[in-house]
Amino acid sequence: MNPHVLIEFHRQINGNVCHDCMAIRHIELSDMGVCSQCGNLAQCLDADLIAYYQSRLLSHEFIWRYLPMLRALGSCGEVYSIEHIARVYNKLIEENTFGSEN
Repeated sequence: MNPHVLIEFHRQINGNVCHDCMAIRHIELSDMGVCSQCGNLAQCLDADLIAYYQSRLLSHEFIWRYLPMLRALGSCGEVYSIEHIARVYNKLIEENTFGSEN
């Protein structure tokens, strides 16, 4: 596959946005990743993934300690769906969702 096509495909499915490309900085929920906007390896936020976690009423501290903060990981090119992450971390998320029976 043409590397330029692969890079463009990665940018289309990558939800990461680095601090230089976003207006709002949310440093505690950022992680090192490839920005979908500029392509730089930098501290990035995956807003859709964080929104999913927040919809489960998970605290920022819990997210930061135990869950991946990006679906697109570094420069290795792997991109996971929110559904995949929810499946893999289901038990941990269910046990720590606010209001769940512990």
